[in-house]
Amino acid sequence: MAPRAAKGSEAERELKEERFRGVRKRPWGRYAAEIRDPVKKTRVWLGTFNSAEEAARAYDAAALRFRGLGAKTNFPSPGPPHALAAPPTRLPFDVDLNLPPPPEVA
Repeated sequence: MAPRAAKGSEAERELKEERFRGVRKRPWGRYAAEIRDPVKKTRVWLGTFNSAEEAARAYDAAALRFRGLGAKTNFPSPGPPHALAAPPTRLPFDVDLNLPPPPEVA
């Protein structure tokens, strides 16, 4: 008996689009991204995107927020942990902390 060929020829594999974690293609061509919240055990909708890569990047950002640096992502991690932190916010005005005036030096 001759050995069976592997399921799907090489030509078929080349025609298939690359698949990403947390991304699915809609019948009309757009890509939807979602992730499971590990605490609430529910799906979190991340949106619809024009490309699979955009949707995969949205999934990666959510995975890093939910699961930290140990998350399984579609692309390599962006960098050190401080790169994931939100940028510092600055207030558009001075904050009065009601501190006493500094002592005068003679």
